[in-house]
Amino acid sequence: MNRTEQDPQSHQSTDTRKPRRMQILDEVSQLAEKAKAKGKAVVNENSTKIGAALSTVADKSDAARAFIEQGYEQKVAPAFETAQQRLRETSDYLQSHNSSSMGDDLTRVAKRHPKATAGILFGLGFLIARKLYSSK
Repeated sequence: MNRTEQDPQSHQSTDTRKPRRMQILDEVSQLAEKAKAKGKAVVNENSTKIGAALSTVADKSDAARAFIEQGYEQKVAPAFETAQQRLRETSDYLQSHNSSSMGDDLTRVAKRHPKATAGILFGLGFLIARKLYSSK
């Protein structure tokens, strides 16, 4: 058999494949349309529920934000107040004492806390040495 001649059976099998492919494509298309319609129905039915849930989340996030801001205020405000109080006390101390009384107070603190005093003096010595070395 040459190529110009076709077998009638092979021609028939090709013809039956085309309709089968089209049938499958039609079925897939119909299933896709059904899924799309069902998805729309689910969204339409549940959109009010989803909207209410999102509204609840938004309300709760507002409440959480207010709570966080309140907590922030409760924790930070006292720290600022303490810092302001310390600054006032230091200012009053420096204005009301002379260098001799400040030296006496410093000596008393150093005797009560010798390790902290040694650490502070070591740190100051290191910083002074570093500054002097870098300026050369």
